[in-house]
Amino acid sequence: RSSGIPMVYVGWTGNPSENGNFGTTWRRHANQLDPDVERHVPVTIPSELLADYQVFCQETLWSLLHYDIDYVGGVGDTQPALWEAYVQVNMRFAEAVTEVFEDGDLIWIHDYHLMLLPQMVRKRLWYARVGFFLYTPFPSSEIFRILPHRVELLQGILGADLCGFYTYDYSKQFLASCLRLLGLEGSPKGIELEPRGGHVCEIGIYPAGIDVQELKHLVSSAPVKNRVNDLRKRYAGRRVIVGVERMDDCFAGITHKLLAFEEFLARNPRMRERIVLVQVAMDPRTPGAKKVSSNNINYNVLKKQVNEFVGRINSTAGSPASSPVHFVTAELDKLDLYALMCVGDICIVSSVRAGMNLVPYEWTVCQHGSSKGPLILSEFAGSAQSFSTAIHVNPWDTDQVSSAIEQALEMTAEERQANDEIAHRFVTTHTAKLWGCNFIEDLEMTEPVRTRPAPTPLPDVGAIVEAFQGADKKKIVVCAYDGTMVAYQPLSELAAPPESVVMNVRRLLSDESVMVFLLTARDRHTASQWFEATGLGNRVGLACEHGSFLRFPGEDEWHVLCGDSMAGTPNLEAWKSAVLPVMRHFAKRTPGAVLEEGEVTATWHYHDADRDFGEWQARDLHKHLESFIVQHLQVEVVSGDERRKWIKVR
Repeated sequence: RSSGIPMVYVGWTGNPSENGNFGTTWRRHANQLDPDVERHVPVTIPSELLADYQVFCQETLWSLLHYDIDYVGGVGDTQPALWEAYVQVNMRFAEAVTEVFEDGDLIWIHDYHLMLLPQMVRKRLWYARVGFFLYTPFPSSEIFRILPHRVELLQGILGADLCGFYTYDYSKQFLASCLRLLGLEGSPKGIELEPRGGHVCEIGIYPAGIDVQELKHLVSSAPVKNRVNDLRKRYAGRRVIVGVERMDDCFAGITHKLLAFEEFLARNPRMRERIVLVQVAMDPRTPGAKKVSSNNINYNVLKKQVNEFVGRINSTAGSPASSPVHFVTAELDKLDLYALMCVGDICIVSSVRAGMNLVPYEWTVCQHGSSKGPLILSEFAGSAQSFSTAIHVNPWDTDQVSSAIEQALEMTAEERQANDEIAHRFVTTHTAKLWGCNFIEDLEMTEPVRTRPAPTPLPDVGAIVEAFQGADKKKIVVCAYDGTMVAYQPLSELAAPPESVVMNVRRLLSDESVMVFLLTARDRHTASQWFEATGLGNRVGLACEHGSFLRFPGEDEWHVLCGDSMAGTPNLEAWKSAVLPVMRHFAKRTPGAVLEEGEVTATWHYHDADRDFGEWQARDLHKHLESFIVQHLQVEVVSGDERRKWIKVR
């Protein structure tokens, strides 16, 4: 809303409907709406579809995406009906989007409820730019392939031009499923699809964020401050551990947290009167439609377990004057919730599987002006990769979580201050607005239609050898050096010619009718030093930096062939000043990557980086460079191949 981009929200109203005329509703209000104001367009879902649709989303998709496979496929013979309801609801959304779409619009589809929608929209609006974002984890291919309709769901998502995830791990597992189930291999550009013009689905990583300014305003308001004062009086003399989850989220890890806290109290009996765990576990919201029995069973079992654990801890470690666990199941007002976060000393997020969890973000903002309390964060939470200063734990390891509580309590003020500064800087820069704007900007940059270049045919080696041997005139042998005569090396220091190469070059030069030219991407100074050290001197012709500099055999003079991009010109300085900071940034944040700076080229090598992460970073770097270089500067951005892994600007 604050981005300034006109929005049309297409969604279900939250109420089941027996029938409805969407088109009439839209046309009746279209002429009355200000294009600069957000618009809301309802999609009607008949009650007979709604129940089965919600069951499929909750019981099948949501469970499986969180690695719970107990109820995948529905209960008994209900699965076909559940799937049909899911298809029909997605189709209703497709009809609604098609009716309100105007040329130039961007379409952004959200979450697992509408996995089929991108492809449905693509069939109707083949020229539109379509984005899809998944708010949950994406499981490994071994889990996802259990779904009976796995292929249809993947094909549905791949109808998008851009598919976004919270973390790199989720995107990697999505790509693995596409490879294993569809035979589609990802590339630095995304996933290239065969039908109708080479459509490409790009993949992007977009960490979550919150509205920091709004939260800061609430935290500094008088109602929250009054609640903070009340809570501090109530918990005076005690350290406060805060946990915030929903009781109907069986992946929140509430029981894991309680077991770890119980062990902590057993190991530290002196803390029983000096610490309290305030566990907020809000009951489920009123459902809009019926749920199948399995969901109710999960919720009832979890609630019973949590109540038993709370009762056991309070009875064994509590006293008539105090209880170690304060258990809250009521739906807290956000002012009360943020006041609790301001008062707390430690926050524990013990999710066993989670996509979007904003509690770490809210905790960081609330604590910045308070005690700067540590965050104990499950390594399985989607936000774990974003909070590097948190104490990361495996919630299944009770001893580790218990030790993490001890570590957090013993943390010095200086450590808390340093960790808080890093976390607060991340949260205040990676906001919800930035998350949304980044996705929309990337979606705008996608190309709806792409063509696949034809492969270069292999030469006839036998014919080449025969022609060479039969020639009675002067012969020129032109050899690619990097990756051909010598093994590809990202570091030029390791790419000097070995003795075997020097020997073969000498054999060629022993024939006076033969001239040898070597083509190398390295700079001319490095290449010259190589062959001077071998004793060949200037007998070998060199074409350096992809032909930008040429030296003929027997000559010492270099010919500069790079035109306006030659060294020392204003154009060279202009593109280098724009390009090099970006490439250095990617080299620093990609372990194993190195940046090689030539006179008229710059090469980012990722040969020694992690295979998957290096490919991902290469794609991201390529996109960053193309976004401004190709449009404004007289240079090009080129990529290497599977063997020569680099991104080059020349």
